[in-house]
Amino acid sequence: MAKTHSLWAGFGKIEITPTHPLGMTLCGMPRIFPGARGVLDPLFARGCYLEAGDNRFLMIVLDLVENRIIKPIRQEVIDAIAAEGKLSPQNIWLCCTHCHSAPGEWGTT
Repeated sequence: MAKTHSLWAGFGKIEITPTHPLGMTLCGMPRIFPGARGVLDPLFARGCYLEAGDNRFLMIVLDLVENRIIKPIRQEVIDAIAAEGKLSPQNIWLCCTHCHSAPGEWGTT
């Protein structure tokens, strides 16, 4: 008979909108808007944690573009989360939603 495990799941969400966005360059939008004029929609980081037996996974989705700001620190962030949460780094997924209203610079997407 196969061994079965209960599936546990947890979800979280936190706002990551810059506190002072006025004039900030927007990823993918500098030809249209030379700088942020305010906040139309807030930006969030969302997480989903799954656990079944000894298997644990975490997915984090950021309302950001994975550009030269995020790419260099991606593994560092994953490693820090892994150490803090006692998770294997390969079981952590860090995803970006390619939001063109996110902070960034032209030509970095």
